[in-house]
Amino acid sequence: MSAVGQLLSVPILSSAWGVEQYGVWLMLATIPTYFALSDLGFGSAAGSDIAMKAARGEQQEALSTFQSIWLLVNAVSLGLLIIAVASLEGARALQFRAASDHELTILILVLYSAVVMNARIFLVSLRATQNYASGTLLFEIIAFAETLSVLVAARLGSDFLDCALIMVFVRLLNLAIMHRALKRLVPWLRVGFAHGSFDELRRLFLPAVAAMAIPAALAINLQGFVLVTGLLVSASAAAMLTTVRTISRVTVQLVGTINRATMPELSAAGARQQRSTLQKIILLNFASVALILMPGALLLAVIGPELISLWTQGHIQPDWMLVGIISTATVVHGLWYYLSNLLLASNSHTNVSWSLLAISLCSIAIAAPVAMAFGLTGLGSVILLNESISLLAVLRAASKQNIFNATELKAVAKATLWGSR
Repeated sequence: MSAVGQLLSVPILSSAWGVEQYGVWLMLATIPTYFALSDLGFGSAAGSDIAMKAARGEQQEALSTFQSIWLLVNAVSLGLLIIAVASLEGARALQFRAASDHELTILILVLYSAVVMNARIFLVSLRATQNYASGTLLFEIIAFAETLSVLVAARLGSDFLDCALIMVFVRLLNLAIMHRALKRLVPWLRVGFAHGSFDELRRLFLPAVAAMAIPAALAINLQGFVLVTGLLVSASAAAMLTTVRTISRVTVQLVGTINRATMPELSAAGARQQRSTLQKIILLNFASVALILMPGALLLAVIGPELISLWTQGHIQPDWMLVGIISTATVVHGLWYYLSNLLLASNSHTNVSWSLLAISLCSIAIAAPVAMAFGLTGLGSVILLNESISLLAVLRAASKQNIFNATELKAVAKATLWGSR
């Protein structure tokens, strides 16, 4: 549903608002996109922790983790709103026109981000307690309804502010439904503050901050390059880059459905010291990359420009070189991102997270002069370089943590494929 929503968004929004204004919307939407991806790391760290505790039957300890993180996310959400208001007041005082033109839209998008973070806390808790299918289905159906509502509104003439308000309204509905589902399916994991503790937050602080670094690196990869392109090349170039990356990520999202579903199971297998189960999960992730991601990227490299031109009704026509570079980068990205999720599932991601963030920040620094000198093709090359170095960093970390073992993987593959014992 996420992939379908993105595939519909590009032609509809670029047609309704024009390529230039669509590029502006993409830059504004970097705010909620980051928080939707990251939940500031606390939800991801808490989800792994709750899954491991639930697997060991430690319900009271899992409840303490849940309530501690829920309180923290709400405190951080309030802080974000205060910072946004203060920043916009400062921009107004400095007569920064770009901010004043869209300041109410930006505030609404920050509010939307806060609601998303709360909804994701309920989602990761459902996933961590053997309710992955129910939680994911509810969350994604309403998120898809949100996307469709925005597309219909834009098609009917709504502006950025109207669409932002629609996003908040639908996401509030999502929050209410996710809370109801958690209350019914996992009654012992209830909202409140009686079991929250600063000791629990201190224990989770480093894994949470490190978990935040991974989606921060991802957000820089996805949104940072869009901002650089929009500011230093043009808004229409930002729309073109986003379009190419959107279609390239369809296979990433297909493989991601498998990867995300295996994360709670990986946490549980690690908590129970079940090495064979752990290796089977890792083998499944590698197989999905080989059978889905790689063929999809190859197909895009061959027919991508024609497909994108047809898809956007001729509004966006990228050259072959850009599509080929982004297709290659997509495969490399898939490999390191799914391996990093395996590290995250066992909260053993701390060291590599900062490396990934540093690599992404350095890539953005390089991207600025390259974009001005060589345009989108040069920027695509920086994206590929960034993904390649990130893969090397994650492979090194996974090897050190003994997340996967070549001998064990070979034995599991043989048993799985040929029925050996």
